[in-house]
Amino acid sequence: MNWGDIGNLVSKAAPLVGTALLGPAGGAIGAGLASLFGVEPEPDKIAQAINSDPDALVKIRKFEIENQTDLAKAVIQSATADIKAVNETMQTEAKSDDWWVSGWRPYWGFASATAWAFLAACLGVAILKGDGVGIALSVFNAVPETFWLIPLAVLGIASWHRGHEKRARAEGGAWGNANSLVNGVIKKIKG
Repeated sequence: MNWGDIGNLVSKAAPLVGTALLGPAGGAIGAGLASLFGVEPEPDKIAQAINSDPDALVKIRKFEIENQTDLAKAVIQSATADIKAVNETMQTEAKSDDWWVSGWRPYWGFASATAWAFLAACLGVAILKGDGVGIALSVFNAVPETFWLIPLAVLGIASWHRGHEKRARAEGGAWGNANSLVNGVIKKIKG
């Protein structure tokens, strides 16, 4: 058993405690729960205490209310660390000299767009031939939704980050101290 298991055990009654237990502060939050039940700060001991005390979830909910600010900070710090790790990975990928490492996100976008365009073209042809509804239903029933959900989720996240990168460049990131794309171009032209 680990802190994540305890987090899942208490998350319905105290969602903030449950979420905080899943992050890097899980041990500290677990120590707080251990003192609440008078047991050692070990996930197994806390689970036993929760399962043997009929009022355990009420106590944990009270603990959550009393420590709401600290728990929220722990959850935010955990999420921030996760986002920072993803951003560092993306920055490392973007700086890579290897095309596949730096170009897989744009490639994913082009591949997804090509698949969507092909599907739309097939549906358009079917509609023009007069059997659009039947073909559309058979295509959408034949292609499982997870086929689209996973690549589109990746595409959405990658596109958002790539757009953020392009906006930063347009606002002067690619031209030093320039404040906008136009000012940057003018500065480059003037030398």
